[in-house]
Amino acid sequence: MEFEFSAKTRDFQARLLKFMDDYIYPNEPAVAQQLQANTDAGKRWSPIPKIEELKKVARQHGLWNLFLPVDSAKHSGYEGAGLTNLEYAPLAEIMGRVPWASEVFNCSAPDTGNMETIARYGSEEIKARWLKPLLEGEIRSAFAMTEPEVASSDATNISTSIRRDGDHYVINGHKWWTSGAADPRCAVFITMGKTDPDAPRHQQQSMIVVPADTPGLRIARQLCAGLAAAHEVGVLHRDIKPENLILEQNGNAKLMDFGIARPIRRSGPGHTEQGSFVGTPNYSPPEQLAGEDVDQRADIYSSGVLMCEMFCGKLPFSGSNTMEIYIAQTQQEPIKPSAYWPEIPPPMEAIILRCLKRLPQDRFASAAELAQALAQLRG
Repeated sequence: MEFEFSAKTRDFQARLLKFMDDYIYPNEPAVAQQLQANTDAGKRWSPIPKIEELKKVARQHGLWNLFLPVDSAKHSGYEGAGLTNLEYAPLAEIMGRVPWASEVFNCSAPDTGNMETIARYGSEEIKARWLKPLLEGEIRSAFAMTEPEVASSDATNISTSIRRDGDHYVINGHKWWTSGAADPRCAVFITMGKTDPDAPRHQQQSMIVVPADTPGLRIARQLCAGLAAAHEVGVLHRDIKPENLILEQNGNAKLMDFGIARPIRRSGPGHTEQGSFVGTPNYSPPEQLAGEDVDQRADIYSSGVLMCEMFCGKLPFSGSNTMEIYIAQTQQEPIKPSAYWPEIPPPMEAIILRCLKRLPQDRFASAAELAQALAQLRG
């Protein structure tokens, strides 16, 4: 068996070792200082200027996309270093001597695996939208696999469901510790879930490409647009929750299921008697849980709960039944989103907490006002 490195590998090794000596090792203090400055400013995952500067130098030296194997390169329409995985392995070892070095050469996880996946299995439209800017280093990506409820290092345990509904995909699950998600340049997620739970254990899973702005501000803004339209014609939703937001193939979200909606102003008795409760307890405001009459600010409260869960993966109040949730809402302050996600932008946290105010008059007065506040945020 031949254990010698190929001539091509030896050439790249020499060039990469020289680059490490000339540019990577001398800049370790500068990168450490800039990372600490970002951390102190509350934006730890923001791009580090020195790394961005070194990327340009690496490209000039022909040390870019070294990871891209020859077979994946053929599918992608791009050229990497023309190496096999075996030839690339010793180069990865060299880059791994400094934790951040691989990013300089556009060879860092999770982007490398995501790029190969898209190159091999993505449609031409997906390649044009996501693969090209990833290979150019213009955006970053994330891989959403880990779930808090299961031992998800074994992918057969994944519980997130991906269900096609006409032209829509409904994704229902809880992901955390998502590699790459905190980087503000992250533009796309590859999300693992189950599409066929009845198939053999190792054939149940699939992956779906999800635009990074889908689960955050974009959904929040589209939710507000849907609520504003409903409120404008005098309709309350009263049951805002994840199951009632549908994700279309183009990444747009639609507010669905107005099954328990009612007019904002009623001239007489409606379908729901005062003193009775309808809705989903975890997402309902205290006045709705108490069976009191509600107005559009009840939907604002529910939107705040939903945004807290979307951004942080947790609910602001918990309880095993309606009474426990009501007591928590009326006797406790909501858990701050930053307790779950320390990097949440303070303006976003302030918007969520205002939605969750106990008294309706302290919340946003309308979905339009909430939408205006969200529009002022970057994203």
